Amino acid sequence: MSRRLNMWGFSLAKMRGLLGSRDRAAVQQLQYRLAEKYGYLPEEQRKAIDGSVERAVMEGVPFRELEAENFCHSVAAELLSTHGQELLFTDASDYHGTALEDGLWGQYRKHAGPETRAFLRGLMEGIPLFGSRAPTDGSAYAAISLAKLRGIQRGLRDLAEQIAYRVGRKQLASSDDKAGVEFADAFCGWVDQIVKAERDLWSVFA
Repeated sequence: MSRRLNMWGFSLAKMRGLLGSRDRAAVQQLQYRLAEKYGYLPEEQRKAIDGSVERAVMEGVPFRELEAENFCHSVAAELLSTHGQELLFTDASDYHGTALEDGLWGQYRKHAGPETRAFLRGLMEGIPLFGSRAPTDGSAYAAISLAKLRGIQRGLRDLAEQIAYRVGRKQLASSDDKAGVEFADAFCGWVDQIVKAERDLWSVFA
C-alpha cells in the first residue's frame, strides 16, 4: 500500500479542550464518525479505537500504562483532531510518501538545521498523544503548534533552496532530483499556507 503524507491546518487548542472534557455528546458523535468512516475495519480494531477515543474525552491523555501506540491509536487521534474542527487541507497527499521518506528526510536532512530536522523527524516518526512512543507500524501522526511552525519556516525554505542549488549544479540532474526540488518547494508552501491561516498543523504519514 502506498504511503501518503497528509497535512492540514486545525486548532490544537480546540482538540485539547476536548480531551478530558467528559463531553458525553462528543463521545457519541465520535462513535458515529468512527462507524461512518472506519466501518470497514475489523470489529476488534473498531472497539480498540472507540475505547481510546472515549477514554481520552472522559479521562484525558496520556494513558499512564501505555507505552507503544499502534494503528488504532493513530486512527483515534485523527478522529479527535478533526472533531468539531474547521480544517484547512493541503495538497500533501498528492505526493507519494517516498518524496518525504527517501527525499526530503532520507537524502537531504543533513543539509537542514537542528530545528528543521527535528520537525521533519516528528512527521516521519510521529509524536504520541496517548502513550510514550508513537506507532511504529507505519501510521505516524503528529500535532505541531503554530508557534513551532513559525519557528521553522525560514529553515525549511533554506533547505528547499539548498536542494534546488545542489540539483542545479548537477550536469545531468535526474527526474528524481527534479522531483525533489518540486516537493521541497511545495512542502514549504503547505507550511506557509497553514501559518498564514494561523492554524496549527496535523499530519498523518500512513
